[in-house]
Amino acid sequence: MGTLTKEQAMQFQKIHGQLLRKHHLFSPLQDSDLEHLMHSARVISVAKGEFLFQQGEEARHFYFVVNGCIKLFRTLPDGTEKIIELIASNQTFAEALMFSSQTEYPVSGQAVDPTELFSFSNTDYLALVKTNPDLCVELLGDLSFRLRKRLNEIEVLSLKNSTHRVVRYFMAQMADSDEERPTFDLPVAKRLIAGHLSIQPETFSRIVHRLKEEGIIAMKGKQVTVLDRNALINYE
Repeated sequence: MGTLTKEQAMQFQKIHGQLLRKHHLFSPLQDSDLEHLMHSARVISVAKGEFLFQQGEEARHFYFVVNGCIKLFRTLPDGTEKIIELIASNQTFAEALMFSSQTEYPVSGQAVDPTELFSFSNTDYLALVKTNPDLCVELLGDLSFRLRKRLNEIEVLSLKNSTHRVVRYFMAQMADSDEERPTFDLPVAKRLIAGHLSIQPETFSRIVHRLKEEGIIAMKGKQVTVLDRNALINYE
């Protein structure tokens, strides 16, 4: 894991700082507050397979992914790995710990691909929250959304079969598109998506193959095109 030089970091912040303005955790901030926050932020470059932090380490920072992908996972007592979430570009993670009595990361964070991030101090961000009611409202909304998302994921993993999990995953990837034939790229390798869905990689491949055979989707490398949106939504 490396930190860019001062000159590289300043250029990086200038180019990518506008991305933060589009994110709900930063959009309510005054220009002076955002500038102050970015001044104390670190710009980090993480190589593929490198750990950003490990389960049990002290949680002092939260992160914004500029490009790349971070895998959040827990190591279970039997040594197996359970993927909790895959964090792609323009997403944040670990911010909820600012408001928790838990002082350690409950998961490990590892780069799936070469990844560049902003690392923000929890202490600095909390200082801004205390003086900005709009920011408090945005945070509450975000945490509520994530809670609902987690509850939905628990329901799917507990009650739905493997096919339904894959279909729901594809539906989530195309959720922001209103095109008749939406196209999206799988953010990570199929085996990682399978792990996130708690199914075997060969099961994931078999379901994808069936969806292709039935003319519901087409795939070229990591690119997925939904040929029949209604059929996917109503599958099974």
